[in-house]
Amino acid sequence: MAKLVLDIEPAIIDGITKVAERKKVSVSAVVEDLFKQATQHELLADEASSAEKQKVEDEAFLKKIKDIPVSESIKKITGILKGCTDAEIADAKYLYLKEKYGL
Repeated sequence: MAKLVLDIEPAIIDGITKVAERKKVSVSAVVEDLFKQATQHELLADEASSAEKQKVEDEAFLKKIKDIPVSESIKKITGILKGCTDAEIADAKYLYLKEKYGL
């Protein structure tokens, strides 16, 4: 184990010492546990933030794809879509790409 020197107010040291005595563990064990909890909390917050950022990027990508106009040549070869409005075609394209890319 590595050693670490900290400057901590005496009142806080007294509190940590009392907690350690009550739990029947060392002050080092109490402080290490606090650091572990703080680190895990930060890592979870970072993961949540990263997941939210990815979701926003995915939604922006899907919106961008949905806004791409369907060319006339594509409309001509999509017999199954004949008679559909541009909005219906755009929605179908959006759903297809969303499913294809797992978004």
